[in-house]
Amino acid sequence: MKRAILLLALAGAVSARAQTGPVSLLLRLKAGQTQSYRITTDTTLKTTLPNGEAKSTNNHTVATFDLSVESVNPDGSYAVRVKRTSHQLTVDGETPDNVDVGEAEATAKLGTDGRYSGLSAASKPKPDGPSGASPEDFLSTVFDDEVGVPTRAVAVGERWKDQVKSPVDTDQNKVTVNSRLMAVDDVDGKRVARVLRVIAEPLHATGPDKNVSSEGVLEAGSFTSNDLGTGLTQDERDVLHLQMDMTATSPAGQTVKIGSDAHIRIHIEAIPAG
Repeated sequence: MKRAILLLALAGAVSARAQTGPVSLLLRLKAGQTQSYRITTDTTLKTTLPNGEAKSTNNHTVATFDLSVESVNPDGSYAVRVKRTSHQLTVDGETPDNVDVGEAEATAKLGTDGRYSGLSAASKPKPDGPSGASPEDFLSTVFDDEVGVPTRAVAVGERWKDQVKSPVDTDQNKVTVNSRLMAVDDVDGKRVARVLRVIAEPLHATGPDKNVSSEGVLEAGSFTSNDLGTGLTQDERDVLHLQMDMTATSPAGQTVKIGSDAHIRIHIEAIPAG
């Protein structure tokens, strides 16, 4: 995982061309504007049971979405609609029978800094549907409800930090996202900003009755290419590694240990119109 994050950083460094002064990473959208996306997710989860037996599951998901700007709000934010137009899932190479492959829609408020709020109830996945392919998943992957871009203009090489909720219930509750503008390029007539984000934190959790504790690590990185004309993501590569070892002690003093090791890779692609 550290090697994968290093490769993301090197990708940004190698792309350092057409450097200019500070640039704004904020969204600049118009009512009626649309953009389609394809999101490919590969997840490998390995679980180690108390008897030492290890089980592994591999999920591969490909989903497409249409993002449309319904209106521009008086405060400058956007009312957006997200529609899932297709979805494919395989688990260990096979397609489950209960996969929710139909269309799904959601609406939300999207700030110019890329933070969304006011998510509609229509976005909730069906009980038998897998995670990772709902309109809500789209918003939390392409945008975020916690991490936004700076409201000020930033220069190439500049860094900034955000505190976000830990993806698992831990004692520290928050983890730090370290971001950096790696480069500004000219690509096919567009100015594109390359942004690197990295998380690397040890995790610790203690149960309310103190008889359950977990130790682990979270390592994650993303390398995003944003169109400076609109602020929208054009391409994004994410890698995440979450490893946790849980120890539980029964009232009789018996100790049980369970381990989990998750690796996730996500590729977000803007689909050209036409």
